[in-house]
Amino acid sequence: MKVVSTARRLSALAAAVAAAVTLASCGGTDPNIDVTTDESGGLVINGETIADADLLSKAKAEGSMTIYTAYTVDKEQKIVDAFEEATGLKVEVVGLGTAPLVTRVQSENQAKQYTADVVKLGNLVNVDKLAAGGLLTSYTPPTGFAVPSNANNAEGKYWAWNQSPLAPGYNTGLVNEADAPKSWADLLDPKWQGKLGLAPFAAGGVEIATFQFVRNEVDPDYWTKLAAQKPSIFAVMASVTQAVTQGSVNVAIVQPSVLGEAISGGAKIKFVPDPTEGLPLSSNFVGKVSNGPHPSVAQVYLNFLFSKAGQTVVSQSIGDYGIRSDVPAPVVAGISMPALDSGYKFFPLDSAETIAKGPAWTQEWNTTFNWQG
Repeated sequence: MKVVSTARRLSALAAAVAAAVTLASCGGTDPNIDVTTDESGGLVINGETIADADLLSKAKAEGSMTIYTAYTVDKEQKIVDAFEEATGLKVEVVGLGTAPLVTRVQSENQAKQYTADVVKLGNLVNVDKLAAGGLLTSYTPPTGFAVPSNANNAEGKYWAWNQSPLAPGYNTGLVNEADAPKSWADLLDPKWQGKLGLAPFAAGGVEIATFQFVRNEVDPDYWTKLAAQKPSIFAVMASVTQAVTQGSVNVAIVQPSVLGEAISGGAKIKFVPDPTEGLPLSSNFVGKVSNGPHPSVAQVYLNFLFSKAGQTVVSQSIGDYGIRSDVPAPVVAGISMPALDSGYKFFPLDSAETIAKGPAWTQEWNTTFNWQG
């Protein structure tokens, strides 16, 4: 149950800070988030300064901000809930598809009628387009945060904030455990012909990373062999999850963090947390809009997102990997994923190559799978 922070009902800065201290003493909705203030009045969460007194004062004066996100809205809301309760600041989440999101930000900029303060996109080509067009402004996480230096583009106009894998999955009511896929190669077994579901290459960064990975690391002919399986192709990952849950397909390429609530609710689904060949990883990206109307709230939000507290929400509440090395591995419906430092094989998306070759790869994939979505 969501607890409404006292800070949200108070307008004065001093009262809001006092409310944050009260939250720290009672633990808020997440006992792992400890909110305090330092001697100067800055906001400190789990020992990391999220906002100094000046930034916090400006953010409280602005009061709220708006996120445009192509990320799954219910997962986005988990981060927002933790942020709102820890800070007393409000966030409006606007969920949009990738293309509509980019078009809307461009249109607002052209009309000089700005609404978005922060954008989140999984498609690297599109977020890079916004940055190149001057629509995103540079941001740097606070000094001391263990955010990898290669998590951003050269000017810091967008940053990777999570690392999300896809994995083989299956309906446990239709597939015996002995027959279940344990590897990516197993999905090419003829017994799954016509019984396999997936999302297309262009659905998002995680799909791009996965299809790059299987061709580069599993089998150079993987795309052709997978297309020969006559898979059911669903436009978005949520539809893949629904199909394997309902038994429309027996096996699928699934996103563990999307399956969490379904599995916890009793859905007959399993996923393979550690396929033999490894896991591809793709990041979602976040950027601060150049002319956003609430730049201080946006700054505090980004600082929270990259804090250890925010990154732990990503890994433990959502089920994606964080970008920081000091955050625990994801847990999805009680299933622990391999830790990044465990020696297991991970294959992150090659950002530069994706920007350069993404459109050509998309066309090749669409041709191979006869996909016109």
